[in-house]
Amino acid sequence: MYLSLPLVKSKIKLMMDLKGLLSNIKGGKQNKIKSLTGLGIEQMGKTIYLFFNTNQDTGKNIRLARSIDGIEFKLLKIFEEKYTRKKISPKIIKSITPRTTHFDSGQIEIEGVVKISQGNLVIYHNRDWPDGFQVGSAIIKDGNIISRPDTPLWQSPRSWIGKKIEFIGLAHVSGKLIAYWNIDKNYIEAVVYPSFKLRTPQAAKNLKINLNRSPNNPIISPNPNNIWESSQTFNPGVILLNDKFHFLYRAIGDDGVSRLGYAVSDDGLSIDNRLPFPIFTHNTSVRNKNTFEIYPSGGSWSGAEDPRLVRVGEEDIIYATYTACDLGLRVGLTSISVDDFINGRWNWQPPICISPPNQINKNWVIFPEKIRGHYAILHAITPKIHIEYFNDLGFKGKKYITNSVDPQLIPPQNSSWDRRLRGAGAPPLKTEYGWLLFYHAMNYKVGVMLLDLDDPSKIICKAKAPVLESQEFYENSGFKPGIVYVSGAIIQDGKIYVYYGGADSYVCAASADLDKFLKQLRYSEKPTLEPAKIVRIK
Repeated sequence: MYLSLPLVKSKIKLMMDLKGLLSNIKGGKQNKIKSLTGLGIEQMGKTIYLFFNTNQDTGKNIRLARSIDGIEFKLLKIFEEKYTRKKISPKIIKSITPRTTHFDSGQIEIEGVVKISQGNLVIYHNRDWPDGFQVGSAIIKDGNIISRPDTPLWQSPRSWIGKKIEFIGLAHVSGKLIAYWNIDKNYIEAVVYPSFKLRTPQAAKNLKINLNRSPNNPIISPNPNNIWESSQTFNPGVILLNDKFHFLYRAIGDDGVSRLGYAVSDDGLSIDNRLPFPIFTHNTSVRNKNTFEIYPSGGSWSGAEDPRLVRVGEEDIIYATYTACDLGLRVGLTSISVDDFINGRWNWQPPICISPPNQINKNWVIFPEKIRGHYAILHAITPKIHIEYFNDLGFKGKKYITNSVDPQLIPPQNSSWDRRLRGAGAPPLKTEYGWLLFYHAMNYKVGVMLLDLDDPSKIICKAKAPVLESQEFYENSGFKPGIVYVSGAIIQDGKIYVYYGGADSYVCAASADLDKFLKQLRYSEKPTLEPAKIVRIK
């Protein structure tokens, strides 16, 4: 079975805290309670027992409270006894290990195990998330994990940041999972985790995430009248400015040099104007005057390839990353002012290479917003998401990004369609659910994933199947048949537009309703469910 769970924001409802209930116990006057400690939760049938003590307790004093619904507790008695929390089976603990490319990559603590018809439902949390805790789940049957979602069940609220938080225990009440947490040794909060549903892998497998190809495809084709783009036109970077779609596409002509051409569209699905000359060329460095070097790649041997365009926030600068044939296949970076770009003044800043020489590096993308106050460059997606952060993009203090990974050297990670990953597609798109990232597998099929908004090295969810693969004539007839290669994507008026190269020869477009697309993507991991809530127990 497949366990589907949501990542949702908590709704906090403050209630009278535990101190008020404890202030008059035993009928005698007591000093004001300054702190309390939750020791553990035990469940017998439908009754929940909370063991705790306070700063007033001496020796082995333990307080015991009881609840039927898991929220309203009644103090029963104080007794002298040592309390030992019930231990989780060592087999369960060993089964749930960190996953380097997911939210649960850090130290894991098992919260509890609930028996369900499919096996044992294990609830755990990641202790190393920088802003608190992220709670995950898995189903174990006969010692094997049969389901473990890529997305968290819940994450702790920002109000917990900076406080000392201790997990107390987990209860299962009337189909609800309730976790108990001690906050600053001051009060206890009960977190009612989101409800969840089980559905079969067949239902998830059959869920198709649709991108609709433009009936105008290919929207840009080679022009035999222009020798610089007579052979191939493909892999465009795209940016939205003044409600127009601006294309910077790769072109190869009679001389085998890869240059960048320009086109513009009003509707994003057909071209309204296209310049007859290239607007950017990368001049290859020469090691010495007696050396002539070529860098075969996608039909060319020199120049600039596969641009990605991005504007960071509302800055007056457009950045372009691209593959530079320059002492290797490297990542080039240049920029131009928004005003110059819109008005056709191609005053590009002198390009720099931000990857080391004599290496192969491609598919680096800049995030369109700063992450925690820093520029962010995603430079690899295997075996995990690799992101480098900068105060600026001048690369004055750091010459290269040197810790990137050659995806060709990474062995298959699993048995799925994308077991070998190539790299990022278009620059990430910000949505309310996370950063939407298209990516390429080694088989040149295109996938999509959601990354955490605050920490995009964390994958929230991934589509179970490719969202784009070759099937049309313009994707199977050209310089390299069977290739679809996404390099641009735009969100506009409730739609998502995706731009890609077909067969390394044509510029193509596809689109989808954004809400439906995101729902399909997220539903392949989880349906829309009841949100979590937090209450302060009394």
